[in-house]
Amino acid sequence: MTDRLAEMAKEVDKFQLCITPEGTRSLNSNWKMGFYYIAKKANLPIFLYGLDYDRKLIACTKFINPSGDIDTDIQDIKSYFKDFKGKYPELFTVGEIG
Repeated sequence: MTDRLAEMAKEVDKFQLCITPEGTRSLNSNWKMGFYYIAKKANLPIFLYGLDYDRKLIACTKFINPSGDIDTDIQDIKSYFKDFKGKYPELFTVGEIG
């Protein structure tokens, strides 16, 4: 699926894909990495949109160009989201941040 989406992104003039964060069903610090692989394969930036339910805030103040060093990049991404609070904060975690 990631290969197919990455190829599709390369073939069109404009490509936008929104992937929702973890925290909708159960607590899981091991995020799925499909979004990262799609962006890396298609040579696209990852724009980080944080939603904070308490503050009624949507913010996008950072983007990541995947370097291929997934551990460092994911730590950077998780660090960005650590201060956002969802509607059900007990169902979201960034896990250990280096």
